[in-house]
Amino acid sequence: MNVELTVHDLRTDVEGTQSFASVEAAKAWLAERPKFIQVFGVATRELSQEVGSELRACMRALDDEERQLKDRLAAKADEAARQRAKVKRAEEAEHHRAELAAADPNRPLDLSYRYDSELTPTDVADAREITPEARQAVLEWIEERNTWVESRSQIVGMANVKVWPGPLPEGETERVIEGNFVPVSN
Repeated sequence: MNVELTVHDLRTDVEGTQSFASVEAAKAWLAERPKFIQVFGVATRELSQEVGSELRACMRALDDEERQLKDRLAAKADEAARQRAKVKRAEEAEHHRAELAAADPNRPLDLSYRYDSELTPTDVADAREITPEARQAVLEWIEERNTWVESRSQIVGMANVKVWPGPLPEGETERVIEGNFVPVSN
């Protein structure tokens, strides 16, 4: 039975396969595995688990030089993956900013409030200005919640509030759509 192993050349960082005419030939090759050739596993699906285990047992372990090269390749691959992820995140953020810029400016605006800082959009990519009407509605909403917790010597510490920033849509009477808050000790 033919045996095929999945291998990786540590010098060239190229993966491939190595074929053998028999299990015995594969065992002999694994015992004398060429330097800088890493074996990932058995590619032949028809082999039993027992034969696969025997092949793994025959394999010469990586020596220190091979292990160091393998570790350097892994670090290089990790760095490349980090860079790809960074580029992807930047592209997604740019796409998100472009979508927001093209969206209806009067769509609901999510705002974050902290008692010790300025009112800000929850989504940092949302470049819309906080209208005076939206700011006033949020501050009134916060003031009302402060009355709810003042008997416990608390104030609204943080809040997320969704408001209509521009003209109220037909049928809407309140600028604040919804919100939640966390009280803190005063």
